[in-house]
Amino acid sequence: MTKASYCDAVLAGLQQYISTQESTGHRPISTGLILSIDRRETAAQAQETVALAIRLGRHQVIGIDLSGDPTLNSWHDWSSALNKARQHGLKITLHAAEVYAPEETEHMLQFRPDRLGHMCCLSPSLEQQLFSTKIPVELCLSSNVITASVKGFPDHHFLPFYKAGHPVVLCTDDQGVFQTSLSKEYAIAAQAFQLTEDDLWTLVLRSVDYTFLSKAAKAELTDLMQRRRHALSVAKQS
Repeated sequence: MTKASYCDAVLAGLQQYISTQESTGHRPISTGLILSIDRRETAAQAQETVALAIRLGRHQVIGIDLSGDPTLNSWHDWSSALNKARQHGLKITLHAAEVYAPEETEHMLQFRPDRLGHMCCLSPSLEQQLFSTKIPVELCLSSNVITASVKGFPDHHFLPFYKAGHPVVLCTDDQGVFQTSLSKEYAIAAQAFQLTEDDLWTLVLRSVDYTFLSKAAKAELTDLMQRRRHALSVAKQS
């Protein structure tokens, strides 16, 4: 199986799902494919992934991710491919600071990706540098605890990021590996950080704006969330 055939299979599955939902009168989930550059790969293989994303086009692939074993290779191996992706209008998200690597983390912050993932291991100066960028951070509570990136939920950096007003979005990482769901992650956050229902709704609505969807799709999704919030409020009062 090649990268191209793998993507073709995923896209075919997505299209089948969308067609089934629409044919039965149900709204499909808003989806956009993000191709990942694995840190195990060479710079040439990273370029191959970006070239595939460009060939498939923005209507099928909306972004590029850098992920994998954070101890492998260096930022300079990927920067050329990531710059090429940006030049072709693809959004960029980077797994960053999963281990303490201040020099690489600083390079990533200077690159100004559209999103960052994890950001567990930051010095105070790098944390302040992150806050100054306002780059949204994907936070995966269960993943970070299970992999021992943080000691426990109360120690998770969600809270200082949240209190500082930095853009954060709760994510699951690999749902199968970490045996979680997005609903479970929100429940964990509510309990660990004493978040109210209004706090959770604010997180949900803001997360829509941090997606790589079009402005029209974001507006539609925000409207849908607002209507569901209203319906739940009415149901609770009845």
